[in-house]
Amino acid sequence: MGEILRKDQTIEKMIVERTISYYENDRLKYLRGGAFCGCTSLSLINLPNVSYIGGSAFDGCYALVSVNIPNAEYIGEETFRSCGLLTSIDLPNASYIGNNAFYYCSSLTSMDLPNASYIGSSAFQYCYSLASIDLSNANYIGSYAFHWCSSLTSIDLPNVSYIENYTFRYCDKLISLYLGSISVVSLTHSNAFTSTPIAGYTSYTSGIYGSIYVPASLYNDYLIARNWSYFSSRFISI
Repeated sequence: MGEILRKDQTIEKMIVERTISYYENDRLKYLRGGAFCGCTSLSLINLPNVSYIGGSAFDGCYALVSVNIPNAEYIGEETFRSCGLLTSIDLPNASYIGNNAFYYCSSLTSMDLPNASYIGSSAFQYCYSLASIDLSNANYIGSYAFHWCSSLTSIDLPNVSYIENYTFRYCDKLISLYLGSISVVSLTHSNAFTSTPIAGYTSYTSGIYGSIYVPASLYNDYLIARNWSYFSSRFISI
């Protein structure tokens, strides 16, 4: 705990001056909050054994393009906020994604989070280029999590239990939502799909509405479920 940068005054000084462009450490297991915040020249990071990333660790690292943190389990709030050149990152062991973790990562195109169970509020808000994401273990998705992810066309949520307010608002290309839970997913408000093809057709779909795919055993339950009933004509049983 706390190993980061305390023993290496040269790196500490470089970070203060925000001149560092590459950092690698195969001994580090814990990355403190704000560790590289505002390092606008940092483009490459390699932390193969880090399991915990504190809040705002890479906030405002505008030049960051390559990240290797394969063993990270906890991603704190605002960790990669405004990392505008980051195009893809795989976090196969991450179980917790904090609020605003990837807020305004406008170039992010794909994301693999196969073990993430918690997706915080605004986690991917304004990720305009995000077209593919693996959330196969997600249980909770916070408010505004995918707000304005305008490249997202389909999302598969086989284990989700809770979807909060405005989660997919302005995802104007989202035409397919797959819900695989064995019970009806709790939807806090119908505004979760405001300005998406699921709520009403958009200019992108040219009059075609989106669809919500649910288990055949729950099809009738979804038709009358709280907040889901607004989309009764969108359900397709599978």
